[in-house]
Amino acid sequence: MREMSSTVGGTRLAYWCSSAVDRPAASRTVLLLHGLNADHDGLLTLTRLWPDTRVVSPDLPGFGRSGPLAGAHCLENYARVLDGFCAALDLRDVTVVGHSLGASIALALASAYPRRVRELVLISPVSSRNGPDTWPVRAYYGLGAALPARAARFWFLSRAAVYLSDRSMFTTADRRVRRRILESDYDTAARAEVRAIVEIYRSIRDTPMAAVAGRIPAPTVVVGGERDRLASPAALAALHRHLARSELHVVPRAGHLWSVEEPRAATRVILSALGRLAGAAVADRAG
Repeated sequence: MREMSSTVGGTRLAYWCSSAVDRPAASRTVLLLHGLNADHDGLLTLTRLWPDTRVVSPDLPGFGRSGPLAGAHCLENYARVLDGFCAALDLRDVTVVGHSLGASIALALASAYPRRVRELVLISPVSSRNGPDTWPVRAYYGLGAALPARAARFWFLSRAAVYLSDRSMFTTADRRVRRRILESDYDTAARAEVRAIVEIYRSIRDTPMAAVAGRIPAPTVVVGGERDRLASPAALAALHRHLARSELHVVPRAGHLWSVEEPRAATRVILSALGRLAGAAVADRAG
């Protein structure tokens, strides 16, 4: 995969795309949307294991090598730019796969532009649910969002902040995997826009995600970890109930970074669920 770029609405998006040589007979096109403080590379390990799949993986605006949005970094604006990005690349009928922040943006994209999305995979989507299990996370982001820009950058993006954040989310005991994730996150945090973090936090906090989910017709896989404090099983279940066609999978002993820690296991869960949802859709049409 090689780096390319596209400018949409004044925002330059860097992206990586598997070529026809890499995937000569792709039956599925996947748009990968990474999580907060990550970049295009965050989920590529996962989709490298998917057969017959063309992958398009952008750095979201404000992260990686992409420029920031001209306006607010809110769910609505992210969805609008990504729809324009798909139009520029002539990406139709796509499978949108998002993790964490990327899953929240994927929800907004599928809700606002339903004809663009063939199927949806939400890995640990961060929602606006207000349960007590989310209080520490909301307090952390709420305090950071109230700080001046320089202090907020240290709060969210310093090596100490990245280390403590990742350590709190690890569930794997594999030190090599932990080290790989940490080194990647140190690198991506150094390039992130703190304005994007503050503004998208406020947007997710203020967005009624249940209403957003209720407008999505695409078959959807919702998957998360039993030990995830950012996207708790209760929050996932609440989101699942508002989706028209979805499967919910809560992985025992897994945390927020499970799909990166265990990409083979995540691939099995996701592809099996997509297959069942596709089969159910065919049966419905036949009936």
